[in-house]
Parts: sequence; C-alpha cells; structure tokens
Amino acid sequence: MAHNGGTDCSAYRLGTFQIEPSRNLIRDGSGRFRVEPRVMDVLCSLARREGKVVSRVELIDQHWGDQFGGDESLTRAISQLRRAFKTAGAEEPYIETIPKRGYRLRQPVRGLHRQNETVLGEKDHAEVNDAEKSAQPLPLGYSVAVVPLRSSGGSVEEALAEDLGHDLVQMLSRTPHLRVAAYSGCSKDQLDQSGARELGRLLNVHYLVSGSIFRSDDQLTLRIELIHTIANRHILSWKLQEQTARFLANLDSFILDLSTPIISEIQISEASLAHTRDPDEVSAYAAVCSTEMLRTAYSSQRAREIIDHLEHVIEREPENAFAHASLAMQLTQNIVSGWSETPAEDVGKAALHTKRALNLAPLDPDVQAAAGIAAFMKREDELALQFLRRSLASNPNNPHTLAALGFQVGIAGDHDAGINMVRTAEKRAPHHPRYSVWAMYRGNGLLAADRVEEAVTAYRQAIDRNPNYHLPHILMATAFILLERFDETRAAIAGTREVCPMYSLQNWQSLLRKFPELYRERMDTAEILAECEKAWSAPNR
Repeated sequence: MAHNGGTDCSAYRLGTFQIEPSRNLIRDGSGRFRVEPRVMDVLCSLARREGKVVSRVELIDQHWGDQFGGDESLTRAISQLRRAFKTAGAEEPYIETIPKRGYRLRQPVRGLHRQNETVLGEKDHAEVNDAEKSAQPLPLGYSVAVVPLRSSGGSVEEALAEDLGHDLVQMLSRTPHLRVAAYSGCSKDQLDQSGARELGRLLNVHYLVSGSIFRSDDQLTLRIELIHTIANRHILSWKLQEQTARFLANLDSFILDLSTPIISEIQISEASLAHTRDPDEVSAYAAVCSTEMLRTAYSSQRAREIIDHLEHVIEREPENAFAHASLAMQLTQNIVSGWSETPAEDVGKAALHTKRALNLAPLDPDVQAAAGIAAFMKREDELALQFLRRSLASNPNNPHTLAALGFQVGIAGDHDAGINMVRTAEKRAPHHPRYSVWAMYRGNGLLAADRVEEAVTAYRQAIDRNPNYHLPHILMATAFILLERFDETRAAIAGTREVCPMYSLQNWQSLLRKFPELYRERMDTAEILAECEKAWSAPNR
C-alpha cells in the first residue's frame, strides 16, 4: 500500500523557492509552478531527509507500493521536478542522482515541520548510512589526467618521457569540453601506491593516461594505456616501436597519433554510458555526442533516430550550439543519402540551424566542423574548406573533421593529399563510429583520381564495416560502370535496393550530378546518367 508523504509536510523553503505541498505549488518571486500531487509527495520525501540519499526502492515503496509501473513513474516524477525548477529559473541542479543508490537534494531546506515522520529501525539506518558513505561525488565524466611515463632511466628517455607528458596534456587540452587535469610528476608514484581508482578520485577525473618509454640501442618502445578509473579497467592499449631519430623528427605527428585515439575512446565510452543514465543527469553536450553511437550501424532508421534525439536536446536546451550544428549536418546528409521526404524543407531547416549554431558559438571547433560538412554536402566548397580548416586548426584531435576535409580535398584535385588525410583518420581512430564512412570517403578520392579498382576495394571495405548503409553500394555500382563491368554493376544496384528499398534511380542520378568529380575523368554527366538508367532498368540475370 503506497504511503502519501506530501500532505504531511507544511510549507517550507528549498533553496530560493517556496514549496507549498498542500497546494502542489513551487513558487518563486516571478510565478507559481504546479506539479502533480504524487510528484510533490516525492519532493517532500527528499526534503525530510535533507542532503541524504533516499533510495529508489524506498521512494517507490512509499509512494507507489506494489502498483505496476512504479519504477518508471518515479523516473518521470524526478524528471518533472527537475524541469519545474529549471523552468522557474534555477541556475544549479536541485536533485542529484546517486548512481545505483537513489536521489538527494542539493539545496538547503528551511522551515520544514515534519509531522508523523516515519521512525527508522536499526536496519533502515544502516542502509541509509551505507548509501551516504558510497555517495561521495564522482569525478567529472568527460575528464582525463596524464600520468608521467615510466622510463628505463637514461637521460634521453627521462627527458623524452617528460616532454611527451607535457605535449600530450597540451594536445588533449585542445579538445572542446574535455577537462584535462594539470600535469603533475607526483601522480606516477600515487598511481603505483593507490591504484587508478583512488588516483582518479584525487585528481577528479574519470580517465587516466599512463605508460612507459624504453630505449634499446637505437630503438624506442612506447606503450600507452587509457584507464577508466571508475570501472578500474583498461579501455585502450597502444604500442609503438620506432628508431629514436625518426621518432624525434616526427614528434608532433606521433603526439597526434596518441591523442586522437585517446579522445576517440573517451568519447565512445562516455557516449555509451550516456544511454544508461537518467536523461536529466546527462549534459546536453554528452547527449549530442551519444548520437555518435547510432552511426556504428548507420541506416535510414538510425538517421531518423538521430534527428529525433537532436530535436529533443534542442527542445531541452535551445541555446546548445553543438546540437543545432549537428542537426543541420544530419538534415543535409539525409538529403544526400536520398532519405529526406521533403528535401526543399530540410534544406531550409539545415540553413536555419547552421545560422543559429554559428551565432551562438562561432569559434567552437565542433560547430565549425559540422557547419563545414553541411556546407560541403550542399557543394558550397570554399565555405566548407574554411570551416573545416579552422576547426582542425583549433582541434586536431577530431578524426572525422580530418576525414571530411580529406574527402573534399581529394575530389577537388589534390587526390593524394586528400586520400592520405582519410587514411590518417582511419589509422588514428579505428573504433570510431564513423570508421566505415571514412572508407567510402577514401573510395571517393580514389575514384576522382581515376584509380577505379582501388576505389572498388575501398567501397567493399566500407560495406564490410557497415553493411546497413547503402551509399557505398551505389558508389561501387558507379565504379563498375566506369570499368564497364555490367554484371557487377547490377549486383551492386541489387545490394543498394536490399539495404535501402526507398532509394531510387533519381536519387542516384542526383548524387552524380552533385559530385561530377567522381567520374569526369572517364565520362561526361549525360553519358554516365544514361548508363545508370540502363543498368537500373535492366532485368536481373
């Protein structure tokens, strides 16, 4: 039987707000905000235990008893309370989620006269105390520290280890929104003595980068490990063996070869975790980043989910520039992929979201990258190059920006440079959710360079990495037309139709009109469009 807790509370102050349980009101100087009775009951239960953790089980038992759906109802109640305080102008969170424990109020309670308060037994007190002990604030999620590298003791290795540590911190610090702890030599001893989990708490970071550098004759061996401190597990191990002279001559490149996969793995880890957390506890930036995980199996359905997800983030936080930029990019990609049911309308929406993002954060490299990719998909090439180059200069650790720039450079005429940019992105971030698309980008550069057989290989790699995306199939069909291999053209078209039944001949021809660089070394536009129509309408053999 559910116990109604809210009506036993008199009016009280919570932070800057006046709470009136009997009227289900949250008030401040500018207005009144009414909540549902049971939502008010939950708030009062938290207020009675000011600053202490109240478990989900206890809240559900008290307010829903054995009613079906109590767990979902509690989540909804907490979300409504957070929304009410935020709408009322609260600048700081009022309710904190303690993972695997429950909730507690983060603001002081004043003037609460408790009536008919439940007396806790010894067992209840023990459970509450255990919850409080485990409820120490966790480190910020998107955060990392670099632990000084161990070395074999020689002066060259020690100096190089110190330089690598400082340079790696500097490079990681260029990543937007990532908190990088100050570099400290003593953290190496603390890691040995206390372990990764305790050092993470001391430095207030979720992730640690550690490793070693050793020299044998003229050979350097560098090992790097990325540790998730909360889970106390390794999520990346990286090894490099190189001649000392070559390593020193290419140190900047090696630092990027280190920092980019570190950032990529942290982002993948955080994006995966975002889907398991209470949505109101996830920052808008993390929520947008979590859409990246949907691209691992990219398809028309995934694209729709990404649109829905981004629109929800913007509804929740209208001033989030990254969300606006990401939505503009996705709308444009849908048009190029042939997924948009209203292309003209989506073009307008993409333009508005791009403008909004740039007005809000014109210098943010993530916003610049998204704006650049959207511009390129619309073939505003000069604008796209400007945005992508600025973004990459600000944040060299974004492999997708590098790959997208390589795509554009590769088809614009500097084929080798563009292809190598894409290959570098693939080398640095092989676990990135967009890894499959990069193989397609590389194929496009190869096709523009008239290296058609190599392009076919790249498109096959893109299909192997993600069989759900249809564009590598249709681009491979284009390559087979250029090679005059009719049967393989038909097979690639069949693969396109199987993956994306809505894709049409008109979509294919529109794509080729938009990107004539892909085929103009061998055919003109009229000729290849005619060959596409012939292959599309030919009966299966």
